Amino acid sequence: MTIPMEQGLMIAGVLFILGLVGLMVRRNVVFMLISVEIMLNAAGLAFVVAGARWGAADGQVMFLFILAMAAAEVAVGLALVLRIFGQNKTLDIDAANALASSVSVGFQEPAIAQAGEPIVAPTDAQTKSPDESATRGETDPC
Repeated sequence: MTIPMEQGLMIAGVLFILGLVGLMVRRNVVFMLISVEIMLNAAGLAFVVAGARWGAADGQVMFLFILAMAAAEVAVGLALVLRIFGQNKTLDIDAANALASSVSVGFQEPAIAQAGEPIVAPTDAQTKSPDESATRGETDPC
């Protein structure tokens, strides 16, 4: 049984649009990853349909590359999901964005040594914040 090229590409287009809408509408990280997977499968389906139309195995080879890329995306995505859930106790991407913007306010860039300056490792007293020293009962070394 052969599916006409137009119908195969139509299904691929509908799947891609479905994945794109899911990616833009949903705020849950897991559903966003599922939407990306749907979009990758739609692209793979388009490659297979086009390859079948011209009788070449190029579409199937490209689909294997897409599957490998999707497997890597799932591994990285799962690691991100575990990290976001561990920090925020939620998988809502808006909460993660709000947390990231509030954390980056207090971030300080490390000092960069000038040319000819020796690079010296900081001592324990230099790496501790004043709050940490006060809670441990330590006094200022100076």
